[in-house]
Amino acid sequence: MQKKVIKLKFIDHSSKNDIRKFNQLRRSERDIEQKEVKPSAKPVIKKKKKEAALSRRDIEDLMGARRDTYKCVGGAIRRK
Repeated sequence: MQKKVIKLKFIDHSSKNDIRKFNQLRRSERDIEQKEVKPSAKPVIKKKKKEAALSRRDIEDLMGARRDTYKCVGGAIRRK
């Protein structure tokens, strides 16, 4: 034996007046949501900060081109 499943909807249990009130509420909520989503008249543009240009000396320091060199002399490590 199989049982029949009957799905009842909100509309089946409500009077016409109740359905009308419900639809009014739904429309007003939807309108409020649409107003919140609307983009403003002036779009906000984020400005990029200018980065300070690195000098040649700074770039060489970052690459490690101007590092001290060391040499082992008589058991001691000395700078060249």
